[in-house]
Amino acid sequence: MKTYKETFNRSAGFTFLEITVILLVLLSLMATGIVGSRIYAERANEASCVVLQDVIRKVLISQANIGGQRLEPGIDYAQEPDFEERLGFLPVCPAVGGYSAIVGPNGELTVRCLEHAHGE
Repeated sequence: MKTYKETFNRSAGFTFLEITVILLVLLSLMATGIVGSRIYAERANEASCVVLQDVIRKVLISQANIGGQRLEPGIDYAQEPDFEERLGFLPVCPAVGGYSAIVGPNGELTVRCLEHAHGE
């Protein structure tokens, strides 16, 4: 007849060291995921900001061309009262900022995000 000591298998289950290693691996994977998601969100906001800048630039140039007007240097078209009406929506930088659309002395329209300097 077998006793309890004879049937007890010491190799079954995990040791404290194995459980500690598994927990450390899981925690490091979670930390990597959190950092990666933050970086992804920042880059997605920057990309969205650049796309909005391109839309603003194209709308302002096309409206000036259709109306036969010239965009005057030094004027910030994004700060004009009818800016939202011209675009059909109020552009807001995903990083909580506004925009600046100024024609430089060389005649080139430059659109920039005011908060984070994402720009062309």
